[in-house]
Amino acid sequence: DISQQLAAGAEEMAASTEEQSAAIEQMTSSTNILSKMAEELDAGVLKFKM
Repeated sequence: DISQQLAAGAEEMAASTEEQSAAIEQMTSSTNILSKMAEELDAGVLKFKM
């Protein structure tokens, strides 16, 4: 039945979209962590130079 196939395809697309947004969220949060670490390193280097 075509409508069943369409429904299954829509569910698959929704699932992969959720996976993608979860992966993007993970990348964003690790990028935020990295930039915070870089800022702290910069601050530490400045203190060290003074």
